Amino acid sequence: MMTREMMGIAAGLGSALGWAVGAILFKRLGESLSPVVMAFGKCALSVVFLGAGLLLAGGRIPSLPDAALLAASGIVGIAVADVLFFAALRELSPQILVIFLTVGQVITAVLAMLFLGETPALMAWIGMAFILCGVSLVLWPKERGLSQAATRKGILYGLLASGCMSASMVMAKGALSEVSALEGTFLRMSAGFIGLSLWLGARRQLGSAAASFSKQGLAVPFILSVCVITFAGFWLSLVAVKNLDVAPANSLLSLEPILVLPLAATILKEKIFARDIAGAVVATLGVVLLCFAYAPA
Repeated sequence: MMTREMMGIAAGLGSALGWAVGAILFKRLGESLSPVVMAFGKCALSVVFLGAGLLLAGGRIPSLPDAALLAASGIVGIAVADVLFFAALRELSPQILVIFLTVGQVITAVLAMLFLGETPALMAWIGMAFILCGVSLVLWPKERGLSQAATRKGILYGLLASGCMSASMVMAKGALSEVSALEGTFLRMSAGFIGLSLWLGARRQLGSAAASFSKQGLAVPFILSVCVITFAGFWLSLVAVKNLDVAPANSLLSLEPILVLPLAATILKEKIFARDIAGAVVATLGVVLLCFAYAPA
């Protein structure tokens, strides 16, 4: 019989795969839509999809403290983190920025120990270390001089974005004991949508952002992409966090770059290097160690 922990591991792997597929789907959309507009549209459609899911599956109104915690998690982890991420992207190369997000796994583990009292077993720590090393091996800049693109402002924004994402996962964990993953995802996404709407409204860009989706040929692929990200990405990530400690759950979610490799090679015809394969093998060993750590005795 599958334990809660094994269910969390399966959900974490499924979420990472969902993000990987979503990244491939969004890659071409990014040629026509700005990142901020995509984030805004993603949140808006996700709220609709998740609301429909709650109507079909049934949901309840959570207690005020849980709702407030999940809303705060959505604002911090979706709205604020997105703004900081895009600000950092202006100053840093994408490769370096992703390294900061990978380092965020360490921040998440520390926050989970400090605020949730989580103490994963030794084998779980070793598995997380393997995953972190494998992902870093794949993501580490492949060209000399990339680090010179970093500025103090970009580094600050990158660290703040990582901190916000990590904090949001810890905040969500605190409310998920009494709230389902679907309800939690809906509340987080709704709060993120409101936050992004206010930010775009303050910059007088809300109308132009909404109008961007009227471009011919964007509707169907965008809806498909958001559907994948919403349920396979966001929802399964909360299923993982609900059933696992935050640190190992977040480590599994960080496997997205590993899972993107075969998809990028097959669909986008991108070249895979020997270091990519080595990183994938190391990260896979980490997942195996995590499975052993949480396997039923």
